[in-house]
Amino acid sequence: MKRHTLAVVLTALSALAAPQTIRPGEVWPDDRGRHIQAHGGGIIKLGDTYYWFGEDRGQGLDPAKRYVACYSSKDLAHWTFRNQVLQLGDPENLGPRRVVERPKVFYNARTRKYVMYLHIDDGAYKLARVGVAASDTVDGDYQYLSSFRPLGQESRDIGQFIDDDGTAYLIFEDRPAKGFHIARLSDDYMTVEKEMALIKAPLEGGALVHYKGLYYAVGSALTGWVPNPNKYATASSLEGPWSEFKDIAPPETNTYGSQSTMLLKVVGSTGTTVVFMGDIWKPKTQWDSRYLWMPLEIGDGKLWLPAPREWTLDVATGEAVITGASAHGNVERIKVHGKSLEGNLEGDSPDRDVSVYLPPNYGTEPTRRYPVIYMLHGFTDSDDRWMGFAKHWINLPAVIDKALSSGQSREMIVVMPNAFTKAQGSMYSASVTTGNWEEYVARELVAYIDSHYRTMAQPASRGLAGHSMGGYGTLRIAMKHPEVFPSIYALSPCCLTPGNIQNGRGNPKAEAIRSFDDLAQTDFFTKAMIASAAAWSPNPAKPPLFLDLPWQNGELQPAVLARWQANAPLAMVDQYIDSLKTLKAIAFDAGNKDAGIAETIKVLDRILNDYRLPHTFEIYEGTHIDHIADRIETKVLPFFSSNLVFK
Repeated sequence: MKRHTLAVVLTALSALAAPQTIRPGEVWPDDRGRHIQAHGGGIIKLGDTYYWFGEDRGQGLDPAKRYVACYSSKDLAHWTFRNQVLQLGDPENLGPRRVVERPKVFYNARTRKYVMYLHIDDGAYKLARVGVAASDTVDGDYQYLSSFRPLGQESRDIGQFIDDDGTAYLIFEDRPAKGFHIARLSDDYMTVEKEMALIKAPLEGGALVHYKGLYYAVGSALTGWVPNPNKYATASSLEGPWSEFKDIAPPETNTYGSQSTMLLKVVGSTGTTVVFMGDIWKPKTQWDSRYLWMPLEIGDGKLWLPAPREWTLDVATGEAVITGASAHGNVERIKVHGKSLEGNLEGDSPDRDVSVYLPPNYGTEPTRRYPVIYMLHGFTDSDDRWMGFAKHWINLPAVIDKALSSGQSREMIVVMPNAFTKAQGSMYSASVTTGNWEEYVARELVAYIDSHYRTMAQPASRGLAGHSMGGYGTLRIAMKHPEVFPSIYALSPCCLTPGNIQNGRGNPKAEAIRSFDDLAQTDFFTKAMIASAAAWSPNPAKPPLFLDLPWQNGELQPAVLARWQANAPLAMVDQYIDSLKTLKAIAFDAGNKDAGIAETIKVLDRILNDYRLPHTFEIYEGTHIDHIADRIETKVLPFFSSNLVFK
């Protein structure tokens, strides 16, 4: 019997010593099998034991009281319920809608008291005070003592910070000051003694950590229950100066649906891990609110929250390892040669940069194959801007990751070639001046991707989409190569007609362009005219630009205009209607403030309706670019998820 007991003890100790798994966002059961109720909480460590205090929002509790629960753990993964350490009535007569939240407990070694700070408020959120409770034991019954405004200032969301030297600080949000305070506690921890800094940023959910000589502060915008992009700043001392705030995660993810509550530093024998502790609030089912804990990428003034997935933590060594399938994809940037682009008169390289987004499980499921979306960017744009290699108005990988995490999209490979040329855009057309971009995209690029990546190399699993010039290219290439791309989506497609070229007196700026250096210095519309001429009215006998403009010396050139009109999708539709009828799915849209484009796609909609050709068409509230990321997330990716074949 004794040997059996010893074996059980040794097994338990071995389990505690091993790395333990944490699963962000999942139900987190305690030793009783109940979901942990420690929302908006904080953690202290005493000896080798961690104590987690937080709001108990469990079902069936007395609505006349507010509850704080306490749990203990030696590995930060397995938690034992200790006590409802606070069962607070209404000692300040604040009414049934009163607020008692964000409990934080400090241990005062001098007084041997455990001191709890709380955000105390009335139902109108006007009281804005901290409450203080105390206990002689860590998991005993805490007695409520009083409330006050720290340093005479309003206080709502609070956080706690214990520096490496043991000094204790309270973090509290001050709405009138439009910032949050870092304030040192008094010797007995019963009040706030000195302000260290007022960080002028309208943030709540304040959290602090000191890591390798720098202080990192994290906070959440004032959006109530709704998640938002949490941000961070750094300083070499608590007094500051503090740096500007930056995002801790792709802003499109809204911190993966969570809000900061604490930064927990785990120091071990061989390493140190800083854990982001966040709450995933569910306001309508608060008892089911979840926790997002992830090890941060931190150091040298940078802080980044990885996409949530399963990970392990060894509190003895301080080492954390992310073990679960990546919740975000990876982007590779490769070169793909285009024989069809060789010898183009502009002198652009036929070796084109191509960005390839690989979905989260691409690296973990080595036999799985994926459908492919070929995405075409707009005029003056490039793949590196869209794919997150440079700061831009869109970050396509982050948009895809968000759609995947929300369940709006299935996993697909997304490919974007760089069509930025010396004319600043290829128009995805076939021209001796720019090269044959139709052939490059539809044949050579597809063949390369199918031979180098685990694609589902069949037309039914292949889609084509694009924005602006890329939307034009989508319609053009699909008309000519329906056997390659049976499903297409054009976002704000430009150039469906030649525009108002036949009116007015031409473009003297375009006629004055003598080199590509001149072109780089001119305005957008002049650049667009030159690029269109290079694609639709090339002239190999007219160096150095090798093109004909539709105007010459202020006179319209009907022959050139006819060439442009022949390349306009609204003029091409009738010729290629049989090709379009073979497509499985067609969609296009534009913002109502993108007036010219919105009007032309209305015409396209009418033409397709006349031919009784099924398609999806929408005019939405927006401009040429302001909702493109949202449209890709909520429309384009679900469209291909529904129409591409995944088997």
